Amino acid sequence: MDREPVATVSELESCNWLLVTAVIGGLVLIFSLFYGFVVKDRGNKGDKEVYLDKGEEIEQKGKPKSKLGKKIPISQKKKDFVFTHPLLVSSLKGHVDNVLHLDFSSNGKYVASCSEDKTIRLWSTKEFSEKEHKCIRGNVEFDHANIVRFSPDSRAFVVSLSREPMLRVYRLEKRPSADGNKANSMGVIAAMDFPKEHKEDIVGLGIASTGRYIVSISSDDVMVLWSVKGEVLQKLGTTQGGTAVGCVSPCGRYVATAGFMADVKLWEVRFNSKSGDYMETTKVMSLSGHSAGVIGLSFDANSTRIATLSKDHSWKFWNIDVEHWKGEDPKLLLTGSYKLDSSHKNRISLSPNAKVLAISTAADINVYSTATGGLQETFRLVHSEPITSLGYDNSNRYLLSGGDRHIRVFHNAAGYAATIAELEGKLVKASTPSLRGRIQTQIEEARNTLNGILGDSESI
Repeated sequence: MDREPVATVSELESCNWLLVTAVIGGLVLIFSLFYGFVVKDRGNKGDKEVYLDKGEEIEQKGKPKSKLGKKIPISQKKKDFVFTHPLLVSSLKGHVDNVLHLDFSSNGKYVASCSEDKTIRLWSTKEFSEKEHKCIRGNVEFDHANIVRFSPDSRAFVVSLSREPMLRVYRLEKRPSADGNKANSMGVIAAMDFPKEHKEDIVGLGIASTGRYIVSISSDDVMVLWSVKGEVLQKLGTTQGGTAVGCVSPCGRYVATAGFMADVKLWEVRFNSKSGDYMETTKVMSLSGHSAGVIGLSFDANSTRIATLSKDHSWKFWNIDVEHWKGEDPKLLLTGSYKLDSSHKNRISLSPNAKVLAISTAADINVYSTATGGLQETFRLVHSEPITSLGYDNSNRYLLSGGDRHIRVFHNAAGYAATIAELEGKLVKASTPSLRGRIQTQIEEARNTLNGILGDSESI
């Protein structure tokens, strides 16, 4: 019987190449069909849509600006989000990820911001009204900071780290130029890490204005008092049932803590008046009145007033300038209400002169009078992400917020209006012509400043 012919090696190789080519061509065809279907499907269905609020615009490439009432996909909104408002001074841009916290230097020259982009940036307050904003950048190695606090001399700052709940100190130093000569520019240098004493996230951080101590507070109710050299002075429990927030009073005398429990605790940090040695930290006052956990705290510049924010949909304004060592309790001055956003963190900030306070819910900010409790100003959809930090500058001129990658700087128009109202009340009660004259001068100066702000806002 005759044998069938056997294929040669060259013929087999030719068949293999034809098979490989056919398979590759088939995969390319399938991918092209699938990609075309997905793109077409996305174009037909579109992303989820949202409405823009008053004063807000989004500009798309090659298309005119979309005005109020037009629907813009969320993905487009995050990419090209533009916020405008008559009281907006500027937007500080530089971070490439969400801003987490802001703090002002005691000399009023800088505001520090930390971000998920693993950087800390220092911005000049003198340049708020400029079109371009330069910043000093510092890097956070292998982590990012979630809270930043300036030292009393404004030459250093401390941050709490996110992945590892510990503190790191940075110094501001003059940066030499390329030719070796000292330049006027400043640089940020990591100086030291404190020992790890916390196991859970740090939710409160502060430095006493006296420079005697640093305090860190974690969500598991652990409060640590440190020397500025990183030595543990005392470690104690806040017994809040889960601490949500903590801060140091501007005078450096008190530490305030709050959390799951409805009461706010004020702790006094004591040092020996002669030797300067640390003695102890004890609870000296409680602020009772909220019916649910407290999630926000803010002192005024004199450390005599404090504002609290609670999950019970209320905010309270307190007088803590009392003789607590004689058994005198803090005095509740005012209670107001706000709309709680339970899905995001809500923030509160009391102006340094205690005339107004600001509360953020999601991406909105409401400003209230501490004299009447009335709503004075509303800023809607300030950021494309929920607001993470809120604060007034030392001079009471500006209100700042951080949320997405940007920092918004607003005129504190409500603060000037509140100052004018207070002075007008004093003018009525003034008993001498000289006193009335001084008050009238102050009123005119505040009015001129406010009119200048409102006049500038009309041209924005």
